[in-house]
Amino acid sequence: MIVKIMDPAGPSFPGVHYNDKKIDKGTGELMLIKNFPSFINESSSKEEVRNYLRAISIGNKKVLKPQFHAMISTKFQGHSKDELTKIAENFMDEMKYGAQPFIVVFHSDTDNNHAHIVTTRVDKQTGKKINDSYERLKAQKALSVTMDKLYGQKPEEELNKLFGYKIGSISQLETLLNRNGYKIGKNTDDINSLTF
Repeated sequence: MIVKIMDPAGPSFPGVHYNDKKIDKGTGELMLIKNFPSFINESSSKEEVRNYLRAISIGNKKVLKPQFHAMISTKFQGHSKDELTKIAENFMDEMKYGAQPFIVVFHSDTDNNHAHIVTTRVDKQTGKKINDSYERLKAQKALSVTMDKLYGQKPEEELNKLFGYKIGSISQLETLLNRNGYKIGKNTDDINSLTF
């Protein structure tokens, strides 16, 4: 299971448009529309969803790129669309976005089931920017806590088990980790270390 935080985007909320295109193609399915007013629901247009997120966001002129867009992916079809939706909802709570209006869209256009989440970084109650410092690191922790809470899965134990295999090269390690839902990369601060 991996989570990826997309780069922040402007007030046009391109993540809503991207997911709507997937739905139109038949490779996406709107699974959850949460914390929106009752007049915005599963049958609402992407413009209505975007306009509502935009209306919240324009309350804080300092936030130039208010879109929060994340993707949670499972290994192959390891989790169903309903399970991924529940994971996404819990993940948003852990990320402190749980009270925000957000959508969850399931995608079936790759070998790995995955769900996209889109919301605004501007708190709908206070109008202040939600703290996004170390957001990618927080996302890894939030997903880890979510998986432990829902399934009793601890990524540390899973990684330790994988590191128990005999590995002859970095490329073998990379293949092993990729097949189990992890990515490996070089740490830009230290060329002799790797990050997961």
